[in-house]
Amino acid sequence: MTAILRIVNVIVSDSSNILVTFTETLTPNLVPANVSILSQTANVVDSAPLQVTVSGANLSIICQPMTAYAAYFLQFQSVDNSPFISVNGDAKISQDGVSNRQLITGPLPADNPVMDYLQSFYQNNIYRADDSTTVVNQYLQSIAVNFAKALYENPKAAAFISGMTCLKRLGEPEDIAGAAVFLASDAARYITGQFILVDGGASVFNPIG
Repeated sequence: MTAILRIVNVIVSDSSNILVTFTETLTPNLVPANVSILSQTANVVDSAPLQVTVSGANLSIICQPMTAYAAYFLQFQSVDNSPFISVNGDAKISQDGVSNRQLITGPLPADNPVMDYLQSFYQNNIYRADDSTTVVNQYLQSIAVNFAKALYENPKAAAFISGMTCLKRLGEPEDIAGAAVFLASDAARYITGQFILVDGGASVFNPIG
């Protein structure tokens, strides 16, 4: 009986490079057509896989640049003359639309100033902000995405939101990052079910509840 070849881990290194680990050693005969990168964001086109390289259970993918912040389904499938199987043929990718795909996001640009600032702000401390596997880094990534969107994509919305705060400005990354680090630390271990508002006083104008 043929087992199901499953995705173990996906690392999006940059907008054009993806590394995927599977449960079994892969056949070396995979081709770009075995991979699809399907946009799930309006007005964003799919990213075409250009090259695939197999190394054991790892599949390296070079693709057309993905759009930052856009959502994509990374999908794997068998095609004519190139089944998506393990090296011994005892495991094969399912095409059920669930186990053969992973939702990914187009990464931040390498020169994103918000993320650069956040990482430098927490450089050389105990939180390992530059390690993508840590909780703190994941907080900072989320903050950087949202701040970058406000800075670059919708200046009118940013000006409107600034006007709704007591401080009359958008929050700086460090305004929020400090609270995120605190909540991720042992110092906050007895805090639960609370609102901690880091909003420059916006809630004074728009009270919660």
